[in-house]
Amino acid sequence: MTLKKRIDDIRTELEHRQFKNETAVRLGIIDPLLKELGWPTSKTQVVFPEYNVEGGKVDYALCHPPATPRIFIEAKQVGKLDGAERQLFEYAVHQGVRVAILTDGQKWSFFYPPGEGSYEERKVVELNLITRDSAESANLLNRYLNYASIKRGDAFAAIEEDYRSFSRHRELKRRLPEVWHKILQEKNQVLLQTMIEDTQKVCIYTPTEEEVLAFLESLTVESHGDSVPSIMVPSVPDSKPKRSLQWTKLVVTMPDGERVEGPTIRDTFVEVIEKLGIEKVAALDISRRKIPLVAASEYPGRTQRQISSYYIYTGGTTKDKRLDLMKIAKGLEVELKVEIVPKE
Repeated sequence: MTLKKRIDDIRTELEHRQFKNETAVRLGIIDPLLKELGWPTSKTQVVFPEYNVEGGKVDYALCHPPATPRIFIEAKQVGKLDGAERQLFEYAVHQGVRVAILTDGQKWSFFYPPGEGSYEERKVVELNLITRDSAESANLLNRYLNYASIKRGDAFAAIEEDYRSFSRHRELKRRLPEVWHKILQEKNQVLLQTMIEDTQKVCIYTPTEEEVLAFLESLTVESHGDSVPSIMVPSVPDSKPKRSLQWTKLVVTMPDGERVEGPTIRDTFVEVIEKLGIEKVAALDISRRKIPLVAASEYPGRTQRQISSYYIYTGGTTKDKRLDLMKIAKGLEVELKVEIVPKE
């Protein structure tokens, strides 16, 4: 049986509430998945049950070499995960393991204990076997929990890489609005002067600094989940105070002549994909920066917008989105007119 097929079977049993207690979760979900991932579940020095840790026991210690814990798994009854992180982390930190997993069979939370911050900040990904596509679930489990990958060290490198990426994006999300607020508070003269001069070019009136500041303060910060927020502000000149600033928008004319122009560039991008058919676009298998344009699951630290059971990657520049739409049009053999035009 393949890992994907095993997940499909487990999903069906979860939906029919077949796992009544923690023992059922361990025997019916965790053990079979570990076996599909290559772990020799009959070798108790490798898949070590009820591993003794000072002050208690952890449900599973996955070991390599034998009897040397590398991963801890704490199992709970379905729906009974709340508050279990503290005990798992105490065990993991005491033993120095690099991966800690908390699961009730349906939800799998992968943590990177050597990281910094709260439990939530050290959570790399949460996998839900019911809501996530089974192929995506299989890929994630293989990425972090495959026995051969653990022995090679690839799985540890992967989870550390994903944790670093998640932390970077979380910090950017927190700091970028702070920096923008600081620019406004300090009344950055380069920004203000450029705004005033460029407004003069398109308007018969010259705005005051107060009017420009009032406008800039009205701009919003968009935030989507754990992704980096998109700050709707003009580009700040580096060394040429008189460089022209320009807000743009994405306008798309569909094959039937319909004009799509959403409130934001991301809205337009997502709406066009919806109108063309998310399933059709997903089938084209278009990626940018190794991230599928339309995925069946979330990618940690990436800017995605969920539409139904799909996740559309909305990161990148306006030009990136225009190129993506042109690739889609070519792949679907339809005509799209994709324009980047000045925002009024």
